[in-house]
Amino acid sequence: MSFKEVSVGGSTYKLPLQGANPPWGEELSDLIDALVTTINTVSGPNDITETSASILNTSGVKSVAGLAFDLASVRSGEITYNISRTTTKTISAIPTGTGVIQIDCTTAHNVYTGDSITIASSDSTPAIDGTYTVTKVDAD
Repeated sequence: MSFKEVSVGGSTYKLPLQGANPPWGEELSDLIDALVTTINTVSGPNDITETSASILNTSGVKSVAGLAFDLASVRSGEITYNISRTTTKTISAIPTGTGVIQIDCTTAHNVYTGDSITIASSDSTPAIDGTYTVTKVDAD
């Protein structure tokens, strides 16, 4: 078989040349995997890598460590984020007995129709622990 050896990330792979007879799928597949892995890990001098940060339950401006760039070399950027909340406090104003418990939320809570909400360790009577599906969200 006719192959050309190429190096990616310190490993050598056999690239089939035009007219090479099969089977060469495994060699080509390994090379493509190595290229994709290398491309996905390339970062430039001003790239900010994906990270997570804990923001305390307070209001006001918060700094996110590592989220900074040189304005002389970066003209614009796009920051995609997801904020999630957890609570460890006891919910005390839950009525006792049977009935329907309604949890009110708005789009400001970043919860939408069809989303699931999980309540765990509520320490309430009756217990409201479980997973619930949002059926309606009011406007902000």
